[in-house]
Amino acid sequence: MKKAELSINIIVIAAVALIILVVLSYFVFDWGSKLRRQTACEGIGGECIPEGFTCDEYFPDGTHIPSGESCRAQERCCIPLGG
Repeated sequence: MKKAELSINIIVIAAVALIILVVLSYFVFDWGSKLRRQTACEGIGGECIPEGFTCDEYFPDGTHIPSGESCRAQERCCIPLGG
């Protein structure tokens, strides 16, 4: 084998390894993003309401209670009773 052939083989192997790494990274980050959404307020059946309101004001029928789950900035989470 010539040195040029060896260099081309190494470049091809490195390119394939890089592609595999990128694909695996995509799946890992996509899975993490889905997990975060599923454990956030709406993922557990809650609703994000504007920060100036309480759950009782926003849902006057008394069907929701405050939760510490995450919402966007300037919002709070209210989850249904029994949920």
